[in-house]
Amino acid sequence: MTTTSEPTLTHRERVRAAGLSGDYWYPAMWSKDLQKGDVKEVVFWKQSIAVFRDEEGRVQAIEDRCPHRNIKLSLGEVKGCGVQCPYHGWVFNGEGRCTDIPHEVRTKNKPDIRVGNFPVAEKYGIVWIFPGDRSKATLSALPQLDPIDAGWTTIPVDFVNKCHHSMIVENVCDFYHEFLHRDYRPFHKAKLLSVEATKDAIEVSYETTLGGGPFVKYFADTGSVNLSQIKLWYQYPFQRSDIDGKYLHWLFLRPIDERTTHVFYLFTFKSFKLPFTNFTLPKALIAPLIKLTSKIYVLPVLAQDNWIMAEEQLGHDVHGGRPVYEFNPFVVKAQQLTLRKWEEYQASLAQRLQNKRGSPTVVETLLEA
Repeated sequence: MTTTSEPTLTHRERVRAAGLSGDYWYPAMWSKDLQKGDVKEVVFWKQSIAVFRDEEGRVQAIEDRCPHRNIKLSLGEVKGCGVQCPYHGWVFNGEGRCTDIPHEVRTKNKPDIRVGNFPVAEKYGIVWIFPGDRSKATLSALPQLDPIDAGWTTIPVDFVNKCHHSMIVENVCDFYHEFLHRDYRPFHKAKLLSVEATKDAIEVSYETTLGGGPFVKYFADTGSVNLSQIKLWYQYPFQRSDIDGKYLHWLFLRPIDERTTHVFYLFTFKSFKLPFTNFTLPKALIAPLIKLTSKIYVLPVLAQDNWIMAEEQLGHDVHGGRPVYEFNPFVVKAQQLTLRKWEEYQASLAQRLQNKRGSPTVVETLLEA
């Protein structure tokens, strides 16, 4: 009798199946999109979380499941400092404890009913969640974005990309795809200068011509900003870049599943110049310029990336097991980092399960750890 074994996955297939470690802070949504009394579903790697702002204005995050009939709590409504299930009206507070059952319960000793809860924070106009081991939440600091704290002009942008999160990091740090953006020319004639990897980060630098496209080139402050080089980092699990300390961006990713990722960009600018002069634009004029720049330049460029990455995902779904040719050493190192961190996180989950034997389910065990 012969048996067939499971096919061995290629390195790239393993990378494209990997999630991101839950032991970091991830963006849930913009703070402005969660008003007092709102409750919304946020998914981190196939796990549904109910994020709500209670009637006192505090943001809370709990497992998106009523343990009575497994209805999503995000379908309910905020009541006081908790969220109420739309089916039987059970109320759960921000700690995940059931605080009210508004109908007769025929039991002498009502059990202590709970669902998991998650650490939350608000900073830089973003609601952040910590979906992993909550004991590590205080050890993993929120990103420190000094230019935003200093009041630099910022463009916030978010998308839901139809691709794996690793494709996004590879795209943003690979300047050899300039052909895709040939009509906008955000970078041109890129030459890779260096790729340096540390334990949990990769730095890559390019020599290139930046901001050479229509419209933007007239406002770029070429007199005080060196637009011939850029440094980028995959600083797991987020990505950032720096142009001469004057133009910076951060990219925060929240993986939803193997083919869907919610991304949040923060583009920051120290100054713009008045076209055809060497004078810096007054701060009062920068805000409307930023809105115009975002509409006619930033968003179209990102839309091209989103389109091509969705196509890359479709190509991977069909041809993922076939050999590929990769010439950018950053991509190779980024894939290695992504895979290593995921395997480390999986090992930590297994250890937490072992330490919590006897819990009813795997999900409850992990959420209450």
